[in-house]
Amino acid sequence: MLGTGLLKGLAITFVHFVDTYVQDLKKFPRRYRKEPVEGQSQALRGFFTVQYPEEQLRMFPRFHGHLVQARDAETGDYKCTACKSCERACPHGVIKVEGERNPDRESKKKMLVTHFTWDAGRCLFCGLCVEACNFDALRWSQGFDLAGCEREALVYDFERMLEKSDA
Repeated sequence: MLGTGLLKGLAITFVHFVDTYVQDLKKFPRRYRKEPVEGQSQALRGFFTVQYPEEQLRMFPRFHGHLVQARDAETGDYKCTACKSCERACPHGVIKVEGERNPDRESKKKMLVTHFTWDAGRCLFCGLCVEACNFDALRWSQGFDLAGCEREALVYDFERMLEKSDA
C-alpha cells in the first residue's frame, strides 16, 4: 500500500516527540534556571529553553564565530605584523591589510598595521586565514551574534577586532 511508509515515519516521529517531551518534564527546573549551562551534553537532549540575552550556551571549541586579533599575553600589544599572509590565503578576498615600516629599529616587529578590514558579510568562515597566519595573530572567537541592520555593520576594522578579542 502506498501510504504505509508515510504512516510508519509519522509514528516514529511521534514516538520521538513524546519521548523527548517526557524527558524534559522530568528535568523541568533546568528549563528556566539562572546559572549558565555547563556545556552541551547529553543532559540537554529534547526541549529546553535558554533565556537568550541573559543566558547563552557556550559554543564548542572549534566554532567559527567572529574573527579577532590576538594580543601578546606579556606585553598586551597586538600580534599582527602586517605580513598579508591572511589576505593571500582568503579565497574571497574579504581581508584587506596595509602596513608600514616600523620606525623603532629595536622592536621585534618590522611592520606596523595601518589598515586592516574583514568583511564578515562576504566571509565563508573557512578558516584558511587563521591557518595561514604564522604569528597566531588571528583566531576565531566564541561569539555568534554577527547580525547587523546594514551591510556596513558587518565590516570590521582593526580596532573593532581588537575589542572583540578583549571581550
